[in-house]
Amino acid sequence: MNKTYLFLLLLFAFFISNVQAQWQQTYQLKNSDKTAIVKDGNAKLMQGYCSQGFYVGNDSYHKRRAFFQWNLPDNIIPDGSTIKSARLYITNISNSNNIQMDARLYSVRLDLNQASADSLWARTDLFNNRTDYYITYAQSHSFVIDETYTEGSPFTDALQTAIIDNYFTLGMLDTREVTQTYDFDMTNCYVNLEIQYELPNVVIDQKRSDNVTSVGAVGKWESPAWTYYAVPDTIPFVNNESLVLLGMQTKISGPDEKYNNWNSLPDVRNYHIFSVSSKSKHFTSHLDPIDGNVQIENKLISSGANNSGSVSFTDPWLNDSLDATHGNVKRNQDMSAPFKSRQSPFSPDYSTSYNGDVYQGVFLGQGYQNGAWNPP
Repeated sequence: MNKTYLFLLLLFAFFISNVQAQWQQTYQLKNSDKTAIVKDGNAKLMQGYCSQGFYVGNDSYHKRRAFFQWNLPDNIIPDGSTIKSARLYITNISNSNNIQMDARLYSVRLDLNQASADSLWARTDLFNNRTDYYITYAQSHSFVIDETYTEGSPFTDALQTAIIDNYFTLGMLDTREVTQTYDFDMTNCYVNLEIQYELPNVVIDQKRSDNVTSVGAVGKWESPAWTYYAVPDTIPFVNNESLVLLGMQTKISGPDEKYNNWNSLPDVRNYHIFSVSSKSKHFTSHLDPIDGNVQIENKLISSGANNSGSVSFTDPWLNDSLDATHGNVKRNQDMSAPFKSRQSPFSPDYSTSYNGDVYQGVFLGQGYQNGAWNPP
């Protein structure tokens, strides 16, 4: 095999694996954050981690069910992530008669601090045909439960919902709770959960005024320079990342349009700075129609004379502010744009340079409304 070809093949393989690694993440095998025992459906005992007297099953006096909760806020697993697999690993289960546990597992979708005993019991009520929250069955082997669940299974589907809730509460009972007096000592047990997941995509796009057609490229500041992405494109999700994005700064034809705003925000500065989160991960630069044939002039009504003196004009979209912190890009100034004096008649057309200022046409329908700017 040609050495150059082999090198390029290895380089491509490295690039692909690196991109995958950016998206694929692991919530490492971890004990539950909260534990509780519910006895006979009417008494809830919050406990330290499987402390003394942590029993599940039927000891002929009481029936007990166990509940375990993992906190999964956005800074651990962001909303919109895809659960690829999960492992449930429970050790230190014992029974005086060497009986293995036959467990039914439930995603109860209740916070253990707030949930009542009867509500937890009701959502794990196998014996009244309550199946709303049931997810799967697991049997211990040598007093260990070690199960792996793949994407699309009831267990991973339950986790997919749980990351929106920001916690996962697992209910557990022994299926012979009513028919047999089997009690399982889980004192000092270890109930561990591991989750493999893919981060959500951050989508960057740029739309023409039809809001359908993607066009051109969007710049992303990757110090010390701008990197341009043909749209639409996706980039790795980094929670709370400060994302600096630059929409198209030149007009396009067919029809004539230029940058107007990011995400329909009233602040029309371009570049724009966003904070990435599970609820803010889709960023679109919007183009709108422009007119290059506008003429602004003075007219003295009393004399009928035209084209005398000067006019003061401000354009929030004029790229006239040099930004040395971001590669000396010229940035528009939104509503802070200064009024500039221009000789009458004045045409903010597509190509004329006014001491370096090129307006590239203007949006129609601008002006004051009730004493405030009314941008298009």
